Amino acid sequence: MIHTVAICALGSAACLVLPADTLRRWAPRWAPLSLADPVRPTLQLGAEYFLGHGFSVGADVGTRLVLFKAYSRPEQQVRHHTFRVEGRYYLRATGWKKREFIAVEGFYVPYVYTQQHGILERNGTYFTYDEARIMHRTWGGSLKYGWHWFVGPRRRWWLETAVGLGMRRVPSRYSRIRNEQPADSAQTYKYLNQEWRLSFPPPDGGHLDRLHLLYSLRVGYRL
Repeated sequence: MIHTVAICALGSAACLVLPADTLRRWAPRWAPLSLADPVRPTLQLGAEYFLGHGFSVGADVGTRLVLFKAYSRPEQQVRHHTFRVEGRYYLRATGWKKREFIAVEGFYVPYVYTQQHGILERNGTYFTYDEARIMHRTWGGSLKYGWHWFVGPRRRWWLETAVGLGMRRVPSRYSRIRNEQPADSAQTYKYLNQEWRLSFPPPDGGHLDRLHLLYSLRVGYRL
């Protein structure tokens, strides 16, 4: 039997019926690996809400951390945020302290940074520049499989890890371009034949679709 609590507006017959254990269904969580990114260390916090019958929904928000003094350097002038939503289903428990789950995740990551002395592509033509502001509004989705471990005798604290595979779209837009000049054949050849380069930035005003590999680690607490 599921007990409920009704919240009614004063002088109104309309009521919002909530499960009696609504607070216990929430689990704040934190992704510590996002802080270990050497390029974009990000503080990512979120929460999961357990719907019952093995289903839950969750959301996470993150922002890049940077020292105030370092922000004066062009290479550190980065605005980076992450927004993630997911729905998951917990499989039958394999032990008292372990559960496995499958999940579908969608994400949106706006990312703006300053690049110096680079080359950009526009309509199939390459240009050099001294400095430019570059914006990516990356979005996509993935399918994940994960493991969820309870920590402590009360099973409130938990640790989880997951792996996933999906696709992401990376649109690109250049602005505040200083000293833009058509690249000569030697500069273009050098740019297109760089060693150890797996991919190139999207063209100005265009986008690239890329495979999205995911590994996540989260720590949380069930209220």
